[in-house]
Amino acid sequence: MTDSSKGLLYAATTASLWGALAIVLKVALNFFDPYTVVWWRFTMAFSVLAVWFLIKSPDI
Repeated sequence: MTDSSKGLLYAATTASLWGALAIVLKVALNFFDPYTVVWWRFTMAFSVLAVWFLIKSPDI
């Protein structure tokens, strides 16, 4: 896979996720308050990044 095709794939993925985020937040805010949604997103992002970094560089 060339660098330009990787870039296009990453850009398309990012645009799709940002588009879906607005819809998901609109639905989620009907059930939860904004503070819960923010902390849930923060916790999930931290967890995914922590696992990613532990897998990618376990020698730390």
